[in-house]
Amino acid sequence: MISIPGISIWHPTYSSYSIVYRYYDMRNRLVTLSCSKRLDKRSINDSFDTIFSEIAAYRYDRAEEMLKGVYDFLKGPDYVFNSCKYGIHKTAPIQFEECKELRKTLRERKNLKDKNKSFRYLTMNGLFLPSAGDIELRRCETETKYFYRVGRVLYATEGTTGIIRKKSIYQSLTLTFKTFYLRGIVTKGSAELMSTYGSSMKEYTSMESWERLWREAEEADSLRLSNSIQQF
Repeated sequence: MISIPGISIWHPTYSSYSIVYRYYDMRNRLVTLSCSKRLDKRSINDSFDTIFSEIAAYRYDRAEEMLKGVYDFLKGPDYVFNSCKYGIHKTAPIQFEECKELRKTLRERKNLKDKNKSFRYLTMNGLFLPSAGDIELRRCETETKYFYRVGRVLYATEGTTGIIRKKSIYQSLTLTFKTFYLRGIVTKGSAELMSTYGSSMKEYTSMESWERLWREAEEADSLRLSNSIQQF
């Protein structure tokens, strides 16, 4: 028998515009770093840089899910390791449209001179500058230079559908401030977080813990089913 840590998850290949996985990517990454005593300044910065990349790409919904992952991580191991019995993390449904129709709404992008990284950093990648047109990119593009002064982005799935995301100064600033704030909290509390998660790992990766969670998950499912039948 092999006892697998509760933070381990096997995800199927996802070819669409996924947001639920971004929650788990961030939460489980921070948990893993804490349990292995590697939640240092560099790993924290690397983790939160992925949120900044989502903000720069106007994928605000994905950034919000990642921030929810940070909030839940900060609630501690008791919350994280027991949350699985309530089912998968819930996210709002996404409405996809046909790419051929969405492409018709895109404005042609102007040819711009390449700006160095420092200039793009100071202008928040051209956030406050007039948009120079729209663009189509793959759904997980992280090169921020492609988003410089872009107004709208079409993210196509591996099928025929896609989704449009557009620049919002308000959302960019709000999510950026939240990300900086949470990064500061995690950095300041890294020693305590590593101690808390590290000491709890033995308990939550034991066979007894997995059997308990399994029983409680079954009881929760039975209760939800019973409530649904009564409402029907």
